[in-house]
Amino acid sequence: MPSNYSYLVARPPPNLNVQLLKATSAISYQLKRYAHATRTAISYQLSAISYQLSAISYQLSANAHATRTAFE
Repeated sequence: MPSNYSYLVARPPPNLNVQLLKATSAISYQLKRYAHATRTAISYQLSAISYQLSAISYQLSANAHATRTAFE
C-alpha cells in the first residue's frame, strides 16, 4: 500500500479559482447594475408621484379658496 494517498484526492484544475473569481465578479457587477437600475426606476416613480401629489394639493387649495370666496 502506498504511503502517499494524494493521488486519490480529486484536485480542481489550476485555473478553477480564476474562473470562479471571474464568474463571481461578473455576477457582482450585474447585481450592482440591477440595483442601480432599480433605484433609478424607483426614484423616477417617486418623483412622478410627488408631482401628482403637488398637482392634487394645488387643485385642492384652489378649490378651497374658491369655496371660501364664494361664501364671503
